[in-house]
Amino acid sequence: MWALLLGFLPLARAQGVAVEADLSLEQNQLLPDEKMHLKLNVLNRSGQELKLGTDEDWLSFTVVGEKNAAVPPLGTNHVFIEGDFTLPAGLSASREFNLTPYFDFRQPGRYTVKATLKLPQWGQAITVQPVTFTVISAHRLAN
Repeated sequence: MWALLLGFLPLARAQGVAVEADLSLEQNQLLPDEKMHLKLNVLNRSGQELKLGTDEDWLSFTVVGEKNAAVPPLGTNHVFIEGDFTLPAGLSASREFNLTPYFDFRQPGRYTVKATLKLPQWGQAITVQPVTFTVISAHRLAN
C-alpha cells in the first residue's frame, strides 16, 4: 500500500521531469534472513500526474556485496510489486519492500542496494541514491 507524504527528498531529475526519489532503511544492521524494511519515497514535482507500476519492471533493484560483487537474485529477477499507482503532481508517496526473499545476502558483510525507477510516460529512468547495510553474524547467548 502506498502512503502519501508531504516532505522533501533529495532531488533527482530526468531530462527536465522533476521527480525526486530516495531509499531508506529502518535499520542498517541485519541478521541473516532477517526481514529488510526498505522504503522508497517518491515526490512528484513534474506538474503532471505520475503513473507508477504500469510495467512489471517499473522499479528494479540490484544488490552488491563485498568487493562490489553482484549478489545473485533468488529465483525471480524482479521483486514482486503489486498494482499500479497514480501520484498527483506536488505530492509524495512511499512504499516498503522486503528484499530478503529475493536476494542472497545471508553471508555476513556489507551490502549496497541500488534501485532504478522507470518513468515510462516520459521514456526516462531515475537511478536512486543507494543505501548500505551490514549483515552480522548471530551469536548464541550463554545460559
